Amino acid sequence: MLKNKYDLEDLEAFIDLQQAAMIGMVKQESRELLASSREVS
Repeated sequence: MLKNKYDLEDLEAFIDLQQAAMIGMVKQESRELLASSREVS
């Protein structure tokens, strides 16, 4: 993703999102769906 050229504002937003995910402020939907599908199996 970061191989393309992005504005500084986009890069800062990406970093903010990554930090929020690391401390649990946001969840990655695809991981939630994967975890719930494993519980059902």
